[in-house]
Amino acid sequence: MDGMYKEAVGEILLYRWKIFRPWEQEMTAVLTTRHGGASKAPGAGLNMGLGDEAVEENRRRVAAALGLPENRWAMCRQVHGLRIRALSGKEEPPFADCDGVIIDEPGWISGVQLADCHPVLLYDPVNHVAAAAHAGWRGTLSEIPRLLTEQMVERGSRPANLYAAAGPGIGQCCYTVGEDVAALFADKFADRGSFLVPAADGAGWQLNLEEINVQSLRAAGVPPGQIGRGGLCTACNLKDFYSHRREHGLTGRYAALMAVHAPN
Repeated sequence: MDGMYKEAVGEILLYRWKIFRPWEQEMTAVLTTRHGGASKAPGAGLNMGLGDEAVEENRRRVAAALGLPENRWAMCRQVHGLRIRALSGKEEPPFADCDGVIIDEPGWISGVQLADCHPVLLYDPVNHVAAAAHAGWRGTLSEIPRLLTEQMVERGSRPANLYAAAGPGIGQCCYTVGEDVAALFADKFADRGSFLVPAADGAGWQLNLEEINVQSLRAAGVPPGQIGRGGLCTACNLKDFYSHRREHGLTGRYAALMAVHAPN
């Protein structure tokens, strides 16, 4: 069940994770792309980030494509931290200063904005609860996948019942870090296999964030056979995705979105 598949709804192109395919009637988990946006400016596309005047229209279009309410959005306003909020009726969106959200109330669309950072998603089909987190290198180093899993467990989930997806984001092929960052990962995750290789030009190290996030989910108790991967590099796929690194910070945001559906 590794990897993703594409789905076109009119001009909007979405990616879905194969790991969540059995529950497509119960929940939604998608990754948006550049395709189908309100803005026709070169490179603008379906920008799902904050601050763009076309974003609200883009959200409306995505909600319509997914068959979900267009005005019930609860997106994280990320700060590369570890705060995780819960969409349970007790806290009103938007969720400021957080990098993860637990989605246990039907009718809302929630998730995280991305441009090379990796999404981590969880779904508990027994309790009908979903979660999403934003994992850049800081979140990956701090094991936000494990923290997200632990908070799901605190709310009644069992790790053995969880299904998860890690990625996609910038791949090891395109993600070079310096000696200082590489040392932090090597020191903390020395027991987790190979996730660092020397850069081809000898300047720095190429880091595999997706692999570390998968290992963090496993360490939190999610069964290996219940973890899917993105399986692609967003920096290599500028046709479909925004890339902060490849576009030197002048880019939009795609989004990892989740929603749980009301019982029929």
